[in-house]
Amino acid sequence: MRYITVLLLFFIVSCSKEDRLVFDASTNQEWRLVSMSGSDGSVTQGESMEWQESYLFRTDGTFTKSRTADGGTLNASGSFERKEMNGEKQLLLNYTEANGIVGSCFGTANETLILDNDEKRLRSTWLACDGPGLIYERID
Repeated sequence: MRYITVLLLFFIVSCSKEDRLVFDASTNQEWRLVSMSGSDGSVTQGESMEWQESYLFRTDGTFTKSRTADGGTLNASGSFERKEMNGEKQLLLNYTEANGIVGSCFGTANETLILDNDEKRLRSTWLACDGPGLIYERID
């Protein structure tokens, strides 16, 4: 009986840690830029990246994006929704106004991020139109 209790406790703790990594709109989440790639195949990470960036997604369906570069910080905000399109889990971001930090192929106030299958990473779609490939990971 003791063995079963220990095994069950281990299973619950293991699952709890995994559950925190999944994109869950019922909790505020911060995602930080961890990797930047170029169309030439180059990859930059950490402090070597041209800028540092993060998203804060709130339970009320709003978000704030912050970018720090050259000693200054820019912020942009708006609303988001989670959709599934073409078999991909996506976050559709609608900014309150167009801004220089919006990663969009069309120069609009909209941005799309794709959740990897395990929902541990977000990918920007900006690379499809010669922008940088941006990868974000959730901060616990």
